[in-house]
Amino acid sequence: MLAWVFDECREGQYPAPWAFQFPCPAACGGVIDSEEGAESNSDLAMKQFQGNQVLALWILENQETTDFSMPARVLVAEALQYNRQLREIRKMNRRKYQQSRRKNAKCRRSFYKNDGEYLYRFRAQDRLFPVITLVAYWGEEEWEGPLTLHDMMDFGRNESLKKELIRLVPNYPLHFLNLSKLEDYSLFRTELRTLLELYALRADKQKFMDYLGEHDECRHLDEETCHILGTMVHSKALQALNSKEGKEDIDVCKAINDLIEDSRAEGIVEGKALGMTEGKAEGKAESLLLLLSDLGEASEQLKTRVLSEKDPAMLDRWLLVSRRAESLRQFIKMAEINIEGQD
Repeated sequence: MLAWVFDECREGQYPAPWAFQFPCPAACGGVIDSEEGAESNSDLAMKQFQGNQVLALWILENQETTDFSMPARVLVAEALQYNRQLREIRKMNRRKYQQSRRKNAKCRRSFYKNDGEYLYRFRAQDRLFPVITLVAYWGEEEWEGPLTLHDMMDFGRNESLKKELIRLVPNYPLHFLNLSKLEDYSLFRTELRTLLELYALRADKQKFMDYLGEHDECRHLDEETCHILGTMVHSKALQALNSKEGKEDIDVCKAINDLIEDSRAEGIVEGKALGMTEGKAEGKAESLLLLLSDLGEASEQLKTRVLSEKDPAMLDRWLLVSRRAESLRQFIKMAEINIEGQD
């Protein structure tokens, strides 16, 4: 979905060789304070490559409620991403410098051209790649929060001093997509248009089903689009839809009707899934299991324990731990989960 959003927003101006995408922990996104300091915790991120070089990092923050700290939160999260880049560049320069020293003990000047480069391990030709964050607001209520950093600040009552402070303090505007106000989807060119129009009808069962029947494109959706639609409306049935062997597309309308007949679409037809009232803890648990899959094959006991956890705060903590762990055993120990049988 992130690729669709940015494809729509940039109006086809740049090539988009999306190398990979990865879900980030915690459905709420934002910044987590830990004993080791703040860590960014975004909903979804995607790196864009130009040749073998990273061109940009695109980040999506999903919001269902107003966050009055949003501009500062995005500012901190992006600053942490730049700090990670600085650490990586300094680490690489330190390694290259040590390698050159082993070859020639007097080659400091050949690698670092002056004391500033040597001291800070960042050379004049080193570059950071840009980090761009889009905030997508899906909430039912009006967004009441600030849209720039200046909107959050108190510059005082002295008008002359206020004007000078505003001039000196850099503003930080959000890239903000308010889907609670967006009504005209005609400018959208990809499957994102279908998803957003269906999302707008999520609370009206009849209009939702009418749209599926009246729009031919709903008969030609791929598995990824169906999964995203199911995630948006918290429908496990839609998320689980798979195209039949030999077919690339899914007829969502027919599939939903089949599910209704099989009594497997209760969440959709009764409005439970479309109401967007449940599933936050479940979504975090599923994201955690996806991240843990990179560490190995989780046992059934571990999967059951993760999926049974209903405390979002505990799941946020486990998600943070999963990013630091190097194995499932280490994760279980750091997360203080009591289970048996996990290698």
